[in-house]
Amino acid sequence: MKKFKKTGMILKDTSGETMVEVLVAFALLSIIMLIFSQGLASATKSEMNAKQNRDSADNTMIKLQQKLASDTPYISGNGIEVSEKTSLTAGDGTVKTYAYTVDGNTYVVFTPVTT
Repeated sequence: MKKFKKTGMILKDTSGETMVEVLVAFALLSIIMLIFSQGLASATKSEMNAKQNRDSADNTMIKLQQKLASDTPYISGNGIEVSEKTSLTAGDGTVKTYAYTVDGNTYVVFTPVTT
């Protein structure tokens, strides 16, 4: 008889979540997911921009290195212009600097002068 009485009490128990509580919880979860997805989209866009910048810098450095490795590294042409040639003398020796402009980016190359 005790088992039937206990089962009857469980069946009569009306405690639990109401429909309003479930809707409020769902609305809060939706807002949190929206904020999370916006952050994820922003991070993805930033990563794509950083990759484009890295690729552009890599390509520019490849062009400059190819030009410097050629037989005539200090002659303007092929989109690379030498804008400056100077010699600097320090306590240990002389260094020549060459400023190259490649696709609007300027790079300075230091070359030691051996005597």
